[in-house]
Parts: sequence; structure tokens; C-alpha cells
Amino acid sequence: MSVITYNHAQIDALVDQLNNVANQYEQTLADLQHDVAPLANNQGQDAGAYQEVQKKWHQQADVVHQIMAQLNGAVHQGNLDAAHTDQNNAGAWHQ
Repeated sequence: MSVITYNHAQIDALVDQLNNVANQYEQTLADLQHDVAPLANNQGQDAGAYQEVQKKWHQQADVVHQIMAQLNGAVHQGNLDAAHTDQNNAGAWHQ
């Protein structure tokens, strides 16, 4: 029979790491947006093409952000659920 164990501290650390990655991702996107902003302000055909690409880029960045948030939430909730189960199971031995 296999034994499943959880190290709640390590899982909490993973949640923190995921939060840090998400924050770094958002900061990198903000920095990139700042760096390319002068290009978006240009007039003409190139500016329109850039704005179209930028719109798609923002949409995809939003999707990545949502996936990261869902992953983080799932890991966090899974850890909470496992901790709750551990507490309930431990309590069963003391009755």
C-alpha cells in the first residue's frame, strides 16, 4: 500500500513561490509596456500594426495570469484541505 504524505510547510512555500513568480511576471510585463510605449505613440501604419499585436499580447498575458492565479489557488486550497483532513484523522485517534 502506498503512503501519501504532505509537507504543509513545503506546500506553503510553493504557494509563496507561485505568488512571487506571478508578481515578477506582472512587473516584467509592466516594464516591457513602459519600454515599448514610445513605439505605440508613433503615427502611421506601423503604429496600428503594433497596437493590434499589443492587444493580442495583453489578451494572452491575461490568460497566463488567470492560469497562474488558478494554479496558486488550487495548490493553496489543496494544502488547506489536506491539513484539515490530517487534523480530523488525528482527532479520530484520541476519541
